[in-house]
Amino acid sequence: MQNGSVNKYYLDFTALTNRVHIKPLEALLNCFIIGLKLDIQQDVVSQYPTRLFRAVTLAKLYEEKYTTSFAHLFMSNLNKTALPYSNSSISHRTIPKSNFSPLLPTPNVLPTETMVKKNKWC
Repeated sequence: MQNGSVNKYYLDFTALTNRVHIKPLEALLNCFIIGLKLDIQQDVVSQYPTRLFRAVTLAKLYEEKYTTSFAHLFMSNLNKTALPYSNSSISHRTIPKSNFSPLLPTPNVLPTETMVKKNKWC
């Protein structure tokens, strides 16, 4: 079972597997995945790895995702991008008009006119 990092778990796992002969190789892959921490295990399983090397690589990536340093980095970046105004000032703001052309053409007919035309034909 993984108690520390994925690297340490992989080293311990390979030391154990060198003592025994497990066949087929899919059973070895399943043993590795089952021993991972639950959050990492779920993410690795969702990627359907077919080789042990792929499962180890995914486990290392997901471990990085869940480490506190990653969360700390995310939170510090979030604080830098936080909006400088309060929620009460949001409703009083006006949205500036864009200088860019619209992505879709503007229809010539208003929606209510279209609805009236459709009802005449029914």
